[in-house]
Amino acid sequence: MDVRRFPFDQQICDLQFGSWGFQIHQLTHHVKDTFVPKHKGNSEWEIVSFTARKQIAAYENSMGDAQNEYEEVFYTLVLRRKPLYYVVVILIPTYLIVTVSIIGLFIAHSADGEREEKVSLGLTTLLTMAVVLDMVSGQMPRSSAGLPLLGRYVLLETLISVTAMLISVAIMIWNERVLSYGRKPPIWVHKLVDNDRDDEEIINKDPAKHPLLQSSKKIVEPIDKRCELTMMLHIIVKHCLIKRRADHDKNVWHRFFSLLDIVSMTSLIVFNTLLTVLTFHSVIFC
Repeated sequence: MDVRRFPFDQQICDLQFGSWGFQIHQLTHHVKDTFVPKHKGNSEWEIVSFTARKQIAAYENSMGDAQNEYEEVFYTLVLRRKPLYYVVVILIPTYLIVTVSIIGLFIAHSADGEREEKVSLGLTTLLTMAVVLDMVSGQMPRSSAGLPLLGRYVLLETLISVTAMLISVAIMIWNERVLSYGRKPPIWVHKLVDNDRDDEEIINKDPAKHPLLQSSKKIVEPIDKRCELTMMLHIIVKHCLIKRRADHDKNVWHRFFSLLDIVSMTSLIVFNTLLTVLTFHSVIFC
């Protein structure tokens, strides 16, 4: 019994009949057309064909000095499994669970791009896939010929879930590192996601090149007081510019990682869909 294409498998049952007590000149079989009743069906199997053929076989007699010929009749029954139950209960839910988990792993949980609970979602998905795999293993027929098609598909979906979780965790760690250490976005990141180049040039201007107080002969205040005021204003302006640079860099990183999330999510969903179609295309449309 070959179940490697389960639940889209087709089984062939060969039935052999013959009388080895009477030779061909003593007993002849007449094979008639087989009849398969259509009104009696089965919930799991459907009959594809039922054919019969007659064959003459020669065997040595007990003395070993002659050949005795006998007639044999072979019936071939071809059965095809009805896969609707397994498609609705296992295949479609497995695909939807993995697709929804991929979307959840790469979609930000807030407008600020927060990435909490992604690991928990990934582990929950793996637990769900383990339950599905247990269901499949309980309903699949056992065979040493190889793992059934449905079992291989569930294992591949589990591998996709693990890959999606690892990519999401890697992006999350990368995002946390660049923000914690205050890393400036590289030039290629700016070219990719930054549309506010004019604002960035204004932010990056050195305040020391633009004096805050212009000298005037009308100012009669003491020089020390003016210098102290100028220094304080420089400190305030420098702090504001540093804060604006940090906010701008954080916004650029947020755009970059949002784009990376979308690209990763789209790639994994497309790959998962193509994998599902290619896995079952040959057995569904054959």
